[in-house]
Amino acid sequence: VTAVPTLSTSVSTLSGFTYAEGLGASPEQTFTVSGDDLSANATVTSPTNYEVSLTSGSGFTSSVVLTQSGGDIVGEPKTVYTRLKAGLSEATYNGETLTVTSSGATTKNITLNGSVTTAPSLSTSVSSLSGFTYAEGSGPSTEQTFTVSGDDLTTSATVTSPTNYEVSVTSGSGFGSSVVLTQSGGDIVGEPKTVYVRLKSGLSEATYNSEDITITSTGAVTETLTLNGSVTAVLTPTLTISESTLSGFTYAEGSGVSLEQTFTVSGDDLSENVTATAPTNYEVSVTTA
Repeated sequence: VTAVPTLSTSVSTLSGFTYAEGLGASPEQTFTVSGDDLSANATVTSPTNYEVSLTSGSGFTSSVVLTQSGGDIVGEPKTVYTRLKAGLSEATYNGETLTVTSSGATTKNITLNGSVTTAPSLSTSVSSLSGFTYAEGSGPSTEQTFTVSGDDLTTSATVTSPTNYEVSVTSGSGFGSSVVLTQSGGDIVGEPKTVYVRLKSGLSEATYNSEDITITSTGAVTETLTLNGSVTAVLTPTLTISESTLSGFTYAEGSGVSLEQTFTVSGDDLSENVTATAPTNYEVSVTTA
């Protein structure tokens, strides 16, 4: 008469396996297995959507073998690691049964419960901003704004500006190469969150087009926002006139005015209209007579 082989596990249920879609596998959980009077090795077999390993962080597969010696599992209580597989669609994965078997022993079952949640996502109010400009030596440009929102985020979002631009979450100050937008409960705090952006000061005369801001958060598809701007040459307004002297204006007392004479005026890079002002005893017009 021989003893009946027996198996025992430290738990009968493990729950809380979870990850956001696209971010698996789930964090691992553990249980232990022991045996008495075994005549064969024990096999731990995971259900369809889970996997097991004898090593934390690696070696996960559909089943593992626990070696027995003298009727006992070597190294018992032997730790087994299990997790929800990567690559699953959004759904619940509850009531799936992991089995521990050995010849002649009653099978031990562990119920596994988990879920894959909605994938994180980011959105912006616009896909591009244009018209950032200033004259060389007088930057930065006037700031412009866009907003960022998030759903089912697991980490804060980071807004990173391209080389020649800078961002801030405060109008008029705090500009730098990146800003962090804190998330809480999967949403960006204060969303839609306003972000300010401007063309950096100190740039040379050139166009600064098709430079991309990136908005990132773990597991979410990266959002991009294209920026277009320019630094223009320093312009010096100039005026030219066709004559520097006009002479021979005359009439007999009481019979004026004199005959009119003309000159022309041209301008370059002007920022305002031109005013021609006559001296005390003369008068001007842009219309003959």
